[in-house]
Amino acid sequence: MKKLFLISFFTLHSSLFILSGQPKSWTLAECIDYAVENNIDVQRTELEVESAELSLNSTRSSRLPTLNAGLGHSFSFGRSIGEQNTYEDHKSMNTSLNASADVTVFEGFRINNQVKADKLDLKAAAAGLERVKESVELGVAGYYLDVLFKKEVLAVYRTQTELTRQQVENTRAMVETGKVAASQLLDIEAQLGRNIVSEVGAQNDLELSLLNLAQALNLPQTEGFDVADVDTQVGFVPLRTAEEIYATALDVKPQVRQAEFSLESAERGVAVAKAGYWPSLRLGASVSDGYYYMFDSEITQEDFGSQFRNKHGENVGVNLSIPIFNGNRTRNNVRGARLQARNSALQLDEVKLALYKEIQQAWQSAVAARARFEATDQALVAAEEAFRAMEVRYGAGKATAYEFAQAGSALVESRSNAAQARFDYLFAVKILDFYRGERIIL
Repeated sequence: MKKLFLISFFTLHSSLFILSGQPKSWTLAECIDYAVENNIDVQRTELEVESAELSLNSTRSSRLPTLNAGLGHSFSFGRSIGEQNTYEDHKSMNTSLNASADVTVFEGFRINNQVKADKLDLKAAAAGLERVKESVELGVAGYYLDVLFKKEVLAVYRTQTELTRQQVENTRAMVETGKVAASQLLDIEAQLGRNIVSEVGAQNDLELSLLNLAQALNLPQTEGFDVADVDTQVGFVPLRTAEEIYATALDVKPQVRQAEFSLESAERGVAVAKAGYWPSLRLGASVSDGYYYMFDSEITQEDFGSQFRNKHGENVGVNLSIPIFNGNRTRNNVRGARLQARNSALQLDEVKLALYKEIQQAWQSAVAARARFEATDQALVAAEEAFRAMEVRYGAGKATAYEFAQAGSALVESRSNAAQARFDYLFAVKILDFYRGERIIL
């Protein structure tokens, strides 16, 4: 009984190990999530967001008062003013203790405006991070669809190879019965060899596409990597105009928001620079204490505790600084900030213009892909009918192996072209949805 239990346990354990070791088929969503998490550009941009958060925290902290404390002790030797107000040779030591604090009361609203500018910089950095993630998403989706396309092409070649292999057997039977010449068998066997070569090439193309996708994900191990099979059939849906897509994209695309936040931050920078024209007011306070002792003195000196009580001092004051002339530094700072704001406005216009051009090109590509999809779909129907007719003629001995091979090659080409056109149209539609702020899903 114990032996049977051990055998059952190890059998179950081995089965679980085999199942857990099977290659994982990745969905598009899993590929995108993994790529975003492990992409170096994304990680670098996340550091920029953290840096913007740190800058904002530092600016906010500049409102807080500064507090410093000091402790000093010194020895003096040689001639100095003595107790009788004359120069004497003596030795002495001095201990001092002080603490001070000051706070900015008013600085031309510089801190307030800088905090607002830093908040906008943080929003711009966050939008930049989203933009990089979207770029990774789009790239991974392209690689993923390419893998699915290569899989479909490989299936086309495999199907055609199997059909040709069946015809080889049929032709061999017809040669044995004397229905066709032996040369027909040689021709169809040669075609089978060409089909196998094409199938191997399609397999290699698929492996390369899988490698490209795995490298885009920064996978540490690419062996056994595969993607999940997805239904890639797509219907002919009405396409929104480029202007409609652009109007939506202006509200949702992160590159536009990033440029807008940068412009607002630059405009706040002008107010920060203008703070140099205003007076600044600071409030300060300090306390001090000390102990002094002269060696070899004939006069009775206060002890340590008495001196610290008697020499205790406190000070409170305000400091008003009024700018009059500083070599045009403030004026030039304001002019520089205005130039930066103008440059940020131009960058925003440039981003919008580039986005509009991208959408126009994507829309035109979608229209062209749809037209090609429709044409190749019709051509595929005709090629399939022609191949079926040729298959009947060849089986009846009324067509040569060469004619059958030509019909088969035409069918393979039509199926490949139809698949390519369908995937191009599918990707074009997904890109248009992407510009409308929708995530690419299959």
